Amino acid sequence: MTEGTPLSLLDRIRDEGDQAAWREFDGIYRPILRRYAQACRMGPEDVEDVVQHCLATIHKHIEEFQHDAKIGRFRAWLRKIVTNRIRNLVAARSMPTAKTSQLDAAQHRETLPENAFNEIWWNEHLRYYLEEVREDVNDKSYRAFHLHVIEQQSVEQVCSLCDCTPNQLYKIKWRITQKLRDKMRGMIDDER
Repeated sequence: MTEGTPLSLLDRIRDEGDQAAWREFDGIYRPILRRYAQACRMGPEDVEDVVQHCLATIHKHIEEFQHDAKIGRFRAWLRKIVTNRIRNLVAARSMPTAKTSQLDAAQHRETLPENAFNEIWWNEHLRYYLEEVREDVNDKSYRAFHLHVIEQQSVEQVCSLCDCTPNQLYKIKWRITQKLRDKMRGMIDDER
């Protein structure tokens, strides 16, 4: 995996020949798009349509995108692309028989608030970078970290399962948290 931040990743995917950048981008953003479409209660075919449409739109228009906090952030741009695609699919299916009030109700029901997209955004970035960190630490340490931090098991339970002392567990937690923080530093739109 590359050590570059997602902001540098946006620069790298502008080069159509950089297949590694597109694989990395796909690994981070396809799950975000998929989970958001599923959260909007789209069917499996529509979920795939939303994902493919959004990735194609990004590929086509990434050159035009300017990351500037005053103009727009990548997260907001991506949210706009995915939300518009979902609304268009709902509208296309509702148009022949729906009254305006029914269409408005369907769009309201199918579109989640901004905080749902943001939660999916952060969870998927965390998942992606946890996998990168997992490659950098030994299995026993990662297991202890995962049990304690992710599964929120008590210090006593984790120490018993992983054959370590509380002090060792706290050191493991600190080291892995630092690695995760380093991987996520500079992430696009890193302020919540």
